[in-house]
Amino acid sequence: MPGFSQHPNLTLYTQAFKWVLGLCIVVVLLTTGVLHAGGSQKEKALDWNGYTQAGKLALESKNYDKAELSFKKALVLASTQNKASLEVAMSLDNLAQLYQRQGRYLEADPMYRKAIELYQKRLGREHKLVGQAIKNLSALYDSRGQTLDVKALLLPVDTGMKGLPDTKVVNSSTYTEEDKAELAEATKMNDLGLLYKSKRDFTAAEPLYQKALAIYQRIMGADHVNVAITLDNMGRLASAKKEYTRAETLYSRALSIYKKSLGENHLTVASTLTSLGVLYGNQEQYAKSEALLQQALSIREKQLGPNHPDVLKSLTNLAIIYENQDKLAEAKPVYERALQAAKRLYPENHQVIQDIENILTEL
Repeated sequence: MPGFSQHPNLTLYTQAFKWVLGLCIVVVLLTTGVLHAGGSQKEKALDWNGYTQAGKLALESKNYDKAELSFKKALVLASTQNKASLEVAMSLDNLAQLYQRQGRYLEADPMYRKAIELYQKRLGREHKLVGQAIKNLSALYDSRGQTLDVKALLLPVDTGMKGLPDTKVVNSSTYTEEDKAELAEATKMNDLGLLYKSKRDFTAAEPLYQKALAIYQRIMGADHVNVAITLDNMGRLASAKKEYTRAETLYSRALSIYKKSLGENHLTVASTLTSLGVLYGNQEQYAKSEALLQQALSIREKQLGPNHPDVLKSLTNLAIIYENQDKLAEAKPVYERALQAAKRLYPENHQVIQDIENILTEL
């Protein structure tokens, strides 16, 4: 990482940095279920924003253990989607601030550095989040009587805003330099939309998505995967606003493009099927929800095998839909499959295993 070798405690900081990189391996299973701990109550797990807000509330009340767990869950959840996303950067930043407040400087330092790197890549080095994170890290160094090498943290000016990692790279000779500049701006707006959504500033996010979508459609065409990604983001925003009819339309459009561009059995297709299935479930349109969640489960099992957290989530989502329809004969074997998957993924007596066991007892 930029400037990492400048620190005098190289060995200790290298160990801490390795801990950051290995965090997803250590705690990844904490967020893979869709059930909260707490007896037999069946609820969906919090999304990234939910865990982040829970962490901030815990931090404000000085419940540091709860804040750390919530921020770690947010980090893992974000990392499973995109390891270079704004959500990952913000989660690292939140953990770094928590550790700084606790005096855990060896853990805070590499997290700030990684967050600063990701902020620059996603938003550009002039963005205020970059400056704030550098300011916090500098304060950490000042408190220890050391001086932070700020220049070593800064990436080249043209490093940022290269485009979404999960989109097709804009390098086609069919694009003019003007086109490429507009597409880079569209990607920046898409990323900022995600940032505002994460803060629940839906009013600010909406026009950014719309502008990005217009650029992608005009330059890349209506069936490009970047168009689908933006439609998908807009669908999540509409769903968060409980605009279910609009969310359905956006998800459906994104799904159609994904299938054409990526194939019927792509994991991205499974993800959008799940989003649409959950949307229908929230509206008690259980037949539609059931069909889509079954498709998502089938794709994930084929692509990932039985021992993957996303397969467990699909099994549990489907079982809940069956149960909500009082289809207990169908729900039980799916819960049993979920239980077996959980036992393969979790240590013995883990809360998720106990939750599913409690559900099965009550069926």
